[in-house]
Amino acid sequence: MAGDFNVIAHLSESSNYNGSQNFNGDTKDFLECLHGIAVLDHVTSGPTFTWSNKQQGNYIAKKLDRVLINEVWLSNFPNSKVEFLPPGVFDHCSAYIQLSSSEFSPPTPFKIFNYWANHPEFLATLQNSW
Repeated sequence: MAGDFNVIAHLSESSNYNGSQNFNGDTKDFLECLHGIAVLDHVTSGPTFTWSNKQQGNYIAKKLDRVLINEVWLSNFPNSKVEFLPPGVFDHCSAYIQLSSSEFSPPTPFKIFNYWANHPEFLATLQNSW
């Protein structure tokens, strides 16, 4: 089960945690739910925080996105891997889930450099290759 759960499971999953906050009701309910349905977070790589408000003056980042697994998953996909990819222009990170692999290699994002558009043959080359 994967997605944006819109709640943190641990206080350290928020960039504005200062060590003195307590769990709120949503976090307690979420942890009880995870325990009740016997799932846990898949081990991940990539950014620690999977969401941010992208605000310059009041930046907040949290781990809101998760890939939850159970014992059946672990039995069927013991070599599965999960990587959260950098968010780019979005406020959430995408999860790249690989069921089985000896070598983990997430897709490489397409990059364009703005100065390419200034090249005199840019549009013609783009039209010919599109």
